[in-house]
Amino acid sequence: MNAATILTLLNVTLKLAEGMPELLESLRALRDTVINGEDPTPAQQAALLRHLLDLERTRSAAGPA
Repeated sequence: MNAATILTLLNVTLKLAEGMPELLESLRALRDTVINGEDPTPAQQAALLRHLLDLERTRSAAGPA
């Protein structure tokens, strides 16, 4: 994934993770890594996608807002 894609996914995931301080801290650290021009590892990229999917499943299970 390129940096722009990763930042977009991070921003969406950060919005979904509001109220989850530990997850937010981890995501912000990853965002800072990308912003500083460093390449996230494949494991970090996979973790980001897992978090996004987990958050979406949780949101979907909760039903309409």
